[in-house]
Amino acid sequence: LKVLVVDDDAGLRFAVSSTLKNAGRFAVEEAVDGMHALERFENQKYDVVLLDVDMPRLNGLETLKKIKSERPQTIVIIMTAYATINDAVVAVKEGAYNYLSKPVKGEELIQLIDRSI
Repeated sequence: LKVLVVDDDAGLRFAVSSTLKNAGRFAVEEAVDGMHALERFENQKYDVVLLDVDMPRLNGLETLKKIKSERPQTIVIIMTAYATINDAVVAVKEGAYNYLSKPVKGEELIQLIDRSI
């Protein structure tokens, strides 16, 4: 599976990417924010996008809308340190598969990705 990890927090992005790479079943790429994610999205197809909400330039909810309008079959899982019920409702309405609070536990994330497929 091809996964794009989108987070402006380099440490968290690295941790999530490393966890998925170490599982041995995922081809993982990274993006530093929503704009960078959409640039990557133009040239690549991803099965799953792990997307932070609070990012500069283009936030996660706006990025989610653009991804789902271009490729509705892409599974998007929202990750955030600042979870609110309102954001969760908006994310699901916009097509997010699930909404996780950070820090994300590696095994739970892998199981969630497996269920989403």
